[in-house]
Amino acid sequence: MTSILKFLLLSSIITITSLVNAEEIKVAATEYPNAVVLEHIKPALAKQGYDLHIIRYQSYNNPFITYIRAVPDKGNPNWELAEGNDDANFFQHDAYMNLYNKRHKTNLVSVADIFFVPVGLISAKANTNVDKSLSNLKGASIAIPDSPINESRALKLLAANKIIVLDNKKANPEIEDVIQNPYNVKLYRLDPTVIPTSLKNHTVDFAILNLGRAHLAHLPLQNVVITEHYNQEYANTLVTRSDEINQAKIKALKAALQSADTKQFIKQNLNGIAVPAF
Repeated sequence: MTSILKFLLLSSIITITSLVNAEEIKVAATEYPNAVVLEHIKPALAKQGYDLHIIRYQSYNNPFITYIRAVPDKGNPNWELAEGNDDANFFQHDAYMNLYNKRHKTNLVSVADIFFVPVGLISAKANTNVDKSLSNLKGASIAIPDSPINESRALKLLAANKIIVLDNKKANPEIEDVIQNPYNVKLYRLDPTVIPTSLKNHTVDFAILNLGRAHLAHLPLQNVVITEHYNQEYANTLVTRSDEINQAKIKALKAALQSADTKQFIKQNLNGIAVPAF
């Protein structure tokens, strides 16, 4: 056997042995943009002896993610994590996680903020005709998500731009907490899964959506009239169980996600939809 063949055979054996001995890290994530970022860090983790296994939820339209039900659902990534089926998940912000913990008495914790995806007010008009003047909102119909946290987030965006005035007594306001409506807008709670279609069909004049969801629904981002400013509470965060936070593999996952290389990847590949939160 030639020396070259011996070298190639030895290299193959080493590679196979490394894969067999790699410690698995199971992380649940939404397909875009979260799983995209996780795919990027796979090689870095492999060099450290970890095999990153991504459990993919195709979109935020997945009902296990859209709603936090009164009874915890098998299949919700937080349920799977709390039950010990996964090591971590990467799909949510602190506000969602905290509400889930409160409702279901779980002990999930944030490990690290990774990126922020703002919500935006999107016009139903074709992108060449979008007038971003707020005067066009007078009397307009606006769809907002009928889901925990996101309804409040949408209303806060409108309030921040003085389109409505909210009663500030509640941390998570609802439509019923609108106390002034100077633009006389008509607010409609809609299932988040149907908002993109309602916008495309001109059932409503505007809608407030997470820009990642808007991108997946092929809504032109040129139609965005106003966007949310950075808010740490809504940054997408890596989450694990409280008893796992000091595990070596969770620390390695955090370091890979918050590396300079990952920050550059987010800036260059996520089309401005997500911005680094570290």
